[in-house]
Amino acid sequence: MLNVTASSHYSNFWCGMNEQGYYERTPDYLPILGREKLGCFPVAMVHSTLLIHISSTSSLAYSPSPPGYKGPIDDIIIFAHSAKHYGIAMHLLNRDFYGFMLMPVTQQEDWDSTVDDYEQFVHLKIENIIYDTPLEKLDYVDVPMRPADKLGFDQVGFSL
Repeated sequence: MLNVTASSHYSNFWCGMNEQGYYERTPDYLPILGREKLGCFPVAMVHSTLLIHISSTSSLAYSPSPPGYKGPIDDIIIFAHSAKHYGIAMHLLNRDFYGFMLMPVTQQEDWDSTVDDYEQFVHLKIENIIYDTPLEKLDYVDVPMRPADKLGFDQVGFSL
């Protein structure tokens, strides 16, 4: 399960799906999201970031839609129906914290704008500072060092 810092109710899973194939809030969603209930849970859909058993890859697909599919043309919904059609159950693990994801861009938003993404990253970094959960640098990602500066201040202090 991945959390979204900009929303307390959004994550990368759905506990329920209605007959038309869209999200349906269930009584289990918030307790699972808030980690009041811990474990491995069968869910209607996991999207954006997931682990797939290699033996399932020949069946799962975003396209074409599974035989007889009449639902919306939506990649994550088609993927969930494809898994269901081929008897592949989706489960959510929430025992451990796996990280954050950004809120998806909606149709009303400007798809070319990076302002919201930038603000979400800043928010995420600030939360990590507040809760003392430093972001780890990955060994295979090269991050150039920036020269130290005072960020426009006359003096910068640090104390423990």
